[in-house]
Amino acid sequence: MSARSQQQVRTNGADRPIRTCIASREERAPEELIRFALSPQSKLTPDLANTLPGRGAWVTCSKEHLQKALNKKAFDRTFRCAVRVPDNFVDLVERLLTERGLQSLSLANKAGNVITGFTKVNAAVSTGAVDILVQAADASIDGKKRLASRYKAVCRELAKEPKIIDLFSIEQLSLAMGRPNVVHAALNQGRVADEFVLAARRLSGFRLYDDASTSSTQAAIVETSPSESANDLGLETEQA
Repeated sequence: MSARSQQQVRTNGADRPIRTCIASREERAPEELIRFALSPQSKLTPDLANTLPGRGAWVTCSKEHLQKALNKKAFDRTFRCAVRVPDNFVDLVERLLTERGLQSLSLANKAGNVITGFTKVNAAVSTGAVDILVQAADASIDGKKRLASRYKAVCRELAKEPKIIDLFSIEQLSLAMGRPNVVHAALNQGRVADEFVLAARRLSGFRLYDDASTSSTQAAIVETSPSESANDLGLETEQA
């Protein structure tokens, strides 16, 4: 990898690494990109943990940029060989990002940072103890709206930024949490919670194929300023 692609920028007195996307040539922080490596058989391999050995290729974390890199054969140029791309590679990367997000949530749960259930989550929201609100993508909009509205109102009172993650199905959340019918969950602050937010942000960004909005069943990480209301988020209403 070129020196340019591994340069650092100085932000707030500290050096931050940046990488160059091989599809767009834009420079971004590593957490905004996905690293890819080659197996000994020249098979293209997602390296979500940034730990695989050898030369790496970085692509902005979005379907659009990954598909562009594949179409332009940017990986061949970066690795200077004929790269073997697995079938349905874009779908594979999305699945791995999804699994990583759910694994992060599972770890947060094992660390005692997660509570579940509408009643318990609503009570925690009322005390201001909730840092991140998680709601199933396939849950009823009305039920999610009531809890999200209360959560954002408390965040406004505390002048803190609300974080609502609506990315995973009830089945996925239930498997990650090891309990049935998980629709609502809440996380408090902590390292594992921060890792979950990062994983969810990467998945959300990847699913946004272009500038058009996707449905809430595909991706939604809502981060509003304390002055924004629930209606500003365009939440729909349906029977719980």
